[in-house]
Amino acid sequence: MPEKLSGELCVYPGSHVALADHFKQGAHLKDLAAHGMSKLPAGAPTDQLFSRPAVHCTGKAGDCFVANYMTAHFIAPVS
Repeated sequence: MPEKLSGELCVYPGSHVALADHFKQGAHLKDLAAHGMSKLPAGAPTDQLFSRPAVHCTGKAGDCFVANYMTAHFIAPVS
């Protein structure tokens, strides 16, 4: 996607570190194991875990983005 707010991937830089720290706390892993995806941090609490704002991954056809598997991400809405 060449422009923001056109359905592009958005990521939180450094979020993989914050999420790793979050899940090092045993209670979170037990909740996740018992209740599945409903116990993943989402919405406003997720934003509070990260020290840096989301980045819009825009680019040209054929561009590639590489991220850690634990990087928090979402798809931007289309304006």
